[in-house]
Amino acid sequence: QNSNLVKTLSDDVCSAVIITLYDLAESIRPYRLRVEYQEDPRGIDVTNPRFFWAIDGEMVRGAMQSAYQIVVYTTGDQVVVDTGKVTSSQSSHVTIDKLTLMSYAHYKWTVQIYDSSGKSSDMETAYFSAGLLNQPSDWKSAEWIGIAKGTSNQMNQFRTEFSIKPNTAYIERAQCYVAVPGYYVAYLNENQLDDHALGYFTTFEERAYYDTVECTDYLKNNDANTFGIVLGNGWYSQPSVNVGVPMAKILIYIEFSDNTTQSIVSNGKDWYQAKGAIRMNDIYQGEWYDATQETPGWLRKNYNYSSWTAASVISSPTIGVLSSSAIMPKSRKVESYTPVAITEPSKGVFVVDFGQNLAGYCQIRIPGNGARGQNVTLIHSEELNEAGFVVQMYGNSPMIATYTLRGDGNDEVYEPVFTYFGYQYVQISGLPSTLGQNEITSYFIHTDFGTEGSIEFGPSNINMDGNASNAYLLNAVQHMTRYASMSNFINIPTDCPQRERRGWLGDAQLSAETTIYNFDMAASYTKFIRDIRDSQIFYKTGELPDVVPFYHHGSLPGDPSWTNAYINLVYWMYHYYGDTRLIEQHYEGMTAQLNFQTGQLDKTTGLLGINAAGSHYGDWCAVTPNTGCPHKSAIINTYDYAEEALYLSRLATVVGNTSDATKWMNAFESAKQAIYKNFWDKSKNAFVDTQSGNGIPFDTAQALPLNIDVLNDTTERDACVQSLVSDIEGPQKGHLTAGIIGTKFILRELCRHQQCETALKTVLFRDYPSYGYWYENKATTLWENWQSSQYHADGSKNHIMFGAESNWYYQYLGGIRPTHNMSNWDMFEIDPYTNASLYDIQFIDTTVDTLKGKINVLWQVYPNGFVCGTGDEGVNIEISCMDEIASVPFASYGTPTGNCGTYKVDSSCNNNNSLSIVQGLCVGKKSCSIPVSNTEFKYDPCVDVKKHLDVEAVCKTPLTQTMDVTIPTGSTATIRFRPIPLNNQYIPPQQWVINEGSNTVFKAGAFVNGDDGVKSGQIVDDYIELTVVSGSYSFSRYG
Repeated sequence: QNSNLVKTLSDDVCSAVIITLYDLAESIRPYRLRVEYQEDPRGIDVTNPRFFWAIDGEMVRGAMQSAYQIVVYTTGDQVVVDTGKVTSSQSSHVTIDKLTLMSYAHYKWTVQIYDSSGKSSDMETAYFSAGLLNQPSDWKSAEWIGIAKGTSNQMNQFRTEFSIKPNTAYIERAQCYVAVPGYYVAYLNENQLDDHALGYFTTFEERAYYDTVECTDYLKNNDANTFGIVLGNGWYSQPSVNVGVPMAKILIYIEFSDNTTQSIVSNGKDWYQAKGAIRMNDIYQGEWYDATQETPGWLRKNYNYSSWTAASVISSPTIGVLSSSAIMPKSRKVESYTPVAITEPSKGVFVVDFGQNLAGYCQIRIPGNGARGQNVTLIHSEELNEAGFVVQMYGNSPMIATYTLRGDGNDEVYEPVFTYFGYQYVQISGLPSTLGQNEITSYFIHTDFGTEGSIEFGPSNINMDGNASNAYLLNAVQHMTRYASMSNFINIPTDCPQRERRGWLGDAQLSAETTIYNFDMAASYTKFIRDIRDSQIFYKTGELPDVVPFYHHGSLPGDPSWTNAYINLVYWMYHYYGDTRLIEQHYEGMTAQLNFQTGQLDKTTGLLGINAAGSHYGDWCAVTPNTGCPHKSAIINTYDYAEEALYLSRLATVVGNTSDATKWMNAFESAKQAIYKNFWDKSKNAFVDTQSGNGIPFDTAQALPLNIDVLNDTTERDACVQSLVSDIEGPQKGHLTAGIIGTKFILRELCRHQQCETALKTVLFRDYPSYGYWYENKATTLWENWQSSQYHADGSKNHIMFGAESNWYYQYLGGIRPTHNMSNWDMFEIDPYTNASLYDIQFIDTTVDTLKGKINVLWQVYPNGFVCGTGDEGVNIEISCMDEIASVPFASYGTPTGNCGTYKVDSSCNNNNSLSIVQGLCVGKKSCSIPVSNTEFKYDPCVDVKKHLDVEAVCKTPLTQTMDVTIPTGSTATIRFRPIPLNNQYIPPQQWVINEGSNTVFKAGAFVNGDDGVKSGQIVDDYIELTVVSGSYSFSRYG
């Protein structure tokens, strides 16, 4: 790059700003500071917390952090620990040996980083607080209070009044610590403590969680204070789990400016209990709120609670250790939706369509003209019948919310508190009047993890005939996948938000890489991995159930494709986030799991057969008529075992256990050999499953062995790939017919073996079976079965188990994937499938926000070598070429239609001078600027119509591809440019020219040194490979 970068300000500012690379180095700065993956967490109970920051250094090629300094402060900015300047490039999982946390304490921390030349950034600041590190003593004398056995479940309201002790000092800080194994909503002086929704699901006998809430601003000094809490069943008291009664343990810890403290604790002496308005609440059944049973004023001071009873103390409850919920993000109301349609299929029955299937509930406003005691019923559903009424598909889960009117003449507002539903439609009856558009809102509830990734395909449009472009379809399926992911993560990953709502491990592990690419999953998976281990410990054996938490829903031991979630998730947490602490914490549990699986291997064949303990499901829900969803297979089971052994071998290497690394690598190789010896049929050039439980799909039988390189012989491997392609394009007519396991690996292996076109075609179909078929049947989330339709669901319409295709979008179409066996994006590949342009996908914009910083790849292909420009009136279109603009075959100022390479004139609005004017401005020049205006084009082709200009130009040396790339600080990437047909011909890479900005980096078959960020380049087979360091790049490829 130039030694000086010059940016000239607007013409009316008579100055220029000179920015040198020296100055840019100073702009390297830390951002997005976190502790234990969370931003400003409250109440962490990790005694040696890890610190994280990303680095903003995009403007500096090859930027590196050479050192950091962290300072931790407590109250009054007293320094607790100062690391001094630490020479290290580490910005994730940073620990401080001398840091000792104290219970209840609040901390501020700052970080300053240094670049490779030793220049420092400004300090950035963040906060965290410690939880209850010394249990049970830190709870003071707090007792469990709750709804005693044999007592009405409606006795769910608890309150206490207290005064701040006489003190001349002021309140420095107050924290509320609330442990509730079920669900709750709490208030301090009528202020709701926080905005969480629902609660947690764990193996409660092993562990429950407490929340830490900053409540300083809610307290009143020198006055009475009221704390109130309403308890719900949640999972803890749900009949299918039924561990214990609804209960709570509460501590309000108040610190004063004179270093004294006061504790308010839950007990049977100062707390009182009464019936509330929630008469019934259940995860599956729904909720009944009876407004006639409300107790007005109960959250205020001086309330007359003489009719209340002393709170019941729950002695010796069934509960495990209490851990801080700061380990994970909470579930919240994250989005809201208003109706897209309201119908009245029969008098007084209203059906609302919110246009989006989701997990959550509704808030309804009811005009104040209803009679006291009148019931309003809301029935939630994913589906309507042809008559326009909702369909209640699941007997175990009717999903009904009932509100009994107060009837006091005022408008009444209701939303459920202790349940949620999976729905798109709500059927409402019992209203005193009609339902208005603004009187009902749908709230989307899920774990509030941040969005980390995005992928956009283009050009995305609906054609004039109403058909979606291929890019539009892929964007729609990506939307369906994201919303199925979010709907199925309320504290734990679930299968569906309506029927089961359970932590099926198969669904969790098959969709995990999809969720990691799309969302900030590190904290949530840290918690869920702990859930898996807790379940394993509780049942006191090495094996795992296939549902976590278990509670006899599912099977123990579980299916190998489900229980491999444990090792897989720990491995992916290392692979994508660089987490080694999880390896250490769960090494014993992972080893116990794999030892159990090893004991199930057939001693003769070496296979994990279909009769092994736990083998239940296989390639679940493949397209095989009349055989149901299970498709058990020794190929699948043994593949799962091999994958677990491979991952555990790698993890053992990371933590320095070389003997285990060797042991499990040998187990991996033995499993591969068992698959080859038992299933490879040389005469058919395919793996043939002779031990299948229910007709494993042929394509699954090929994809899994390919994924772990069972075939070392190149000829055999190529033949197997061709057998896979032939089966898809022949008997399957190009469609996917595999179940949830096969679908993930078929797409991946086709691309990995240079058959990405076949994979892409399978996801572009609109007929059965395909993702496009779901789209055509109005799906807004992924479905459970290929065969469902708009009015006839065959299972859930909000399921994540087929969600692996989104991960494939990111890794193989967008092209961002971490290098094999590396961690935390230290090294990664950018290898997009640019021949998607053959199917009218001309660009893909992909972003992955990592712990290090943002990765972005925007690639675009130019059909037939066109360089295109489009712009509305009032802007200038810029056209440029490497050498010169040879011709302009198309230009239209008016209302042209189409996309680059397919622009068309709209005869009703077209300036006939367009082409000649643009040709005069551009042809023969290296670049040109075209004002989009009536003045430039001499006349207005259609008055009072918004116009734009579309241009197609051809360069002397045709431009075939551009790629804008951002590499985070501290990372290195390998970028691959693959063949693209130009006018239906492939030009060999020896004739390509690749520029980065104004610098040529590859020409005449050789790397051209001179760009400060592109370190090397070479031709590999039929493509060009460049190695680049951190920074932002703009590549153009000609030829």
